Formats: sequence, structure tokens, C-alpha cells
Amino acid sequence: MRAQNTRDASQSIPLVEALFSGTASNGGLWVPETFPHFSLLRAKGDRPRFLDIGPDILRTFLPEAPMEWLSELFEGLYPTRFDHPEITPLLECGGSAGLARTYFLELFHGPTLAFKDLALTLLPHFMRYALRVSGKTGRLLVLTATSGDTGKAALSAFQSIPDIQIFVLYPEGGISSIQRAMMLEEQATNTRVFALKGDFDDAQRLVKSLMNDLEWREELNRRGIVLSTANSINLGRILVQVIYYFSSYQDIVDRGTIKLGDRVNYCVPTGNFGNILAGYYAYRMGLPIGRLVCASNRNRILNDFFRTGVYDLTAHSPLVKTLSPSMDILVSSNLERWIFEVLDREGEKTAELMTSLTRCGRFSIDVSAKKDGDLFFSATCNDLESLETIRETFRDGALLIDPHTAVAVYALGQYRKATGDDTPCVVHSTASPFKFPEAMLRALQRDTGSIDDHTRLDFLSEISGRPLPEAVRRLRLVRGREPESGNPEEIRQRLRQYAFEGW
Repeated sequence: MRAQNTRDASQSIPLVEALFSGTASNGGLWVPETFPHFSLLRAKGDRPRFLDIGPDILRTFLPEAPMEWLSELFEGLYPTRFDHPEITPLLECGGSAGLARTYFLELFHGPTLAFKDLALTLLPHFMRYALRVSGKTGRLLVLTATSGDTGKAALSAFQSIPDIQIFVLYPEGGISSIQRAMMLEEQATNTRVFALKGDFDDAQRLVKSLMNDLEWREELNRRGIVLSTANSINLGRILVQVIYYFSSYQDIVDRGTIKLGDRVNYCVPTGNFGNILAGYYAYRMGLPIGRLVCASNRNRILNDFFRTGVYDLTAHSPLVKTLSPSMDILVSSNLERWIFEVLDREGEKTAELMTSLTRCGRFSIDVSAKKDGDLFFSATCNDLESLETIRETFRDGALLIDPHTAVAVYALGQYRKATGDDTPCVVHSTASPFKFPEAMLRALQRDTGSIDDHTRLDFLSEISGRPLPEAVRRLRLVRGREPESGNPEEIRQRLRQYAFEGW
């Protein structure tokens, strides 16, 4: 299979090369040339559905990849890195009538307690395979911007892998203290962490500009270094995320709640649009999705886009820091991939819209008139509503959810109120509540005063009746390194310098 450039549909490369090339030379993103149909017609076996169907789904996009190799990756990596035997357990919520016919897909059982672990577990292995089959030799430099969760997940996945260096940029003061501590505990010599003075959009903009710096990329190539990214602009991330849409649907069928072919809705807390885009890709591959509910926090630019067709950075600036920091994003990079599809793959038109966004800070299209425009429903949730949702979900269903998942639960309530649709819905639970102890205790109305994070974690574990995950428990024992700090231009110069060191 080949991958097309969203800003020039006439340009394509083997899809396997998109796993390491990151972006096209004109700034476009790579998308699959076609969406192969995937059929869920198999009996329930002894293995988790994610492991059962994962290799088959990926092989529809990478037919040249040996099935034995894919199966070995899944069987060798996920059971050892994830702390739940089902990998992505699906919980049905009882209690509150508002959560009837609602399932929580827990995507946070990996080593860094966030859904990013699912795709990033495979990504370094995909990259090395892609380089090999593409006939490229040398080393890989991976640039990554993070709004909180991607950074540690990428550091964990890429740490100590030979011939790879990874540089992670996070917005200084823009992530939770636990997210920061988890990133800075990483000691592997092939990793570097930078605190950028700015927000996530500034960090993402810097990564994109370096990815699109053709002169620098050529200099790297001359020295045997291939530049790539672990952000979701890397197509490999999206393709792996498609898997748990199919596996969760099959889990519901296995329980007898629905019949194969019945529709299911999905509600996804959304920032960079990658996770919900994977749902759209699953829909295009034949998964019977009724609606995709796009849940936003106070940075509601996606909500307003789906309601008005106008994507306006100026109207939504400056970025607001919220209790769901991984969603504190205004430039939702993966929206470009969806726009390319609804414009019937008109690369020139997509490029015009992206140029307008860069130059003028806005673009507009008639979403409702476009193909699949009504597949999405959007809703927003502020911090107070998020805290109340956490409290109610714990009180009524004995389920502890983090602030990002709470945004999705609140948005689902808005969707059901607006439409009356009681179709079964899968809510993506994207992060462990133990990554946000201060917000969680505020939600549960526990006065913690000025106590430190470790005491908060113990308190949260006690009142929830859940043990502390190893990933946060070990933070007590590790003295983290200090990040390098600077403004975007200072960080740019350091990245360019360090790219040639430490190999």
C-alpha cells in the first residue's frame, strides 16, 4: 500500500516509508491511499481482543510485513509492558441512569499510564523495520512535542534502543507535576528533555518547522541521520490506534449486548485530533460507528469548528490552561487528515486551507455539506463541570476517572440530551487518575492543603480503594534530572546542535 500527501494528492510514497518520514516535504501529512475493509467475523479465543486482531489490522496497511513478526511484536511487548491481562479492558458502568449503555475503554494500563503507550510501544520497532525494508542505513533522530502524556510514553518506548536518539519538548508550566516528574525520571543516555517557554502549540510548531527544514534534513542525511517524529503526525501512531476501536466493538458483541453489525457510538476526549481520527479511519474500514463525539475542554476550537465550519485561532487565543492539560491545544494537527478526506482528497484545496491557517490564523469550510460531516458531534466541558463529573461518576458508579475522561463523560451527556440517542457508547478513558492527584482530590472534595504530590497520591489511593500504579509509586525513589529550558529559538539552536552529538 502507498501513502498520499494531504497537500498534494499526486505525491505518494510506500506507506512503510511514512512510518519514519513524519511529514511530506511541503508540510503535508501522510494518509493511507485506501481504507481496506476489515471484517470482524471470528470466534472469541483465549487472548485479549487487542492482541487477537491487532496484527491482522496492521497487515491490511502493511501487507509486506511478515505476520509472524507482527504477532511476535504484539505477544512480546504488550503483555510485558501493560499491567492488565486484557491490555485495553472494557468496563460497563452501573449506577447512574445517565451512564446506562455506557462502556469505559481503559487505555491507560501501559508503563506511563496513558493511551499513548498503545501506539508508542510499537512505533520504534516499526521505524527500524521501515528503515530496513526501505534500504536506508544509519541512525534515527526522533523529535517530539508533548502536552503531557506523549513525552513520557515516547521516552519509555524509545529509551536505550540502539541508533536512535529522542528529544522531547514540553510547555514549561503547562503539564501536571506528575506528568513532569515521570518525564524527568528518564535517565537513558539516548533521551533529552526540554522545557519550552510557551504552550504546546509553540512546541508543536517548532517540531514541525524542523521537520520541514529541508536544508537541515539534507545535512542530517549526509551524516547518516534520518529525522522523524513520535507525535501523532506520524501515521504509524494513528494506524495502531485503529485497533482498539475494533477490539472494543468486538468485546461488546462477545458479551451479547449487541449483534454484529449494530451501531456503537464512541466519545473521545480530543486535543490534537489523532485518537478520534483513528475512529474515523475505523469507520471507513467498515466498523459500524453511529457517531463520534468530539469532547473538548475550554480550548473549544474543535467544538466551534464542527458547529460553524470556521477554524479560528485568533478567536480562541490565548490558550487556556485547564485541569485536562493533554487537551490544551489549539492547532489540532490531525484535523488536516480529516479535511483531506471530506474534500474528496483535493490536496490543492487542503493546502490552501492550511496556508490560510498559517498566514491568517483561520479557515472555513461547510462541514455539514461534506461527506461524513454529520458523523461527528462536538461538545465542551469546563473545569468545574469536569470536577463535578469526576465526583458524580465515582459516587454513582464507583468508577474513578481522570479529568480528560471526565470531559468525555460530560460531553456524552450533552450529546444524549441533545439527540435522545441511547445507542451504546464507548468512552475512551485515556489516562490514569493517579497522574492528576491534586485535581482528583479537588473533585472528591478532600481538602489537601499544601501537602506534596506523594501524600496526595497516598490519600487518593486510600479513599478510592485502588493501589498506586508502579509508574507513580517509583517516583518517590528516583531523583529526576533537570530539563533544559529556553524560548523556542533557544531550543531550536540546541536541538540543531545536539542532533550531531551523543551517537
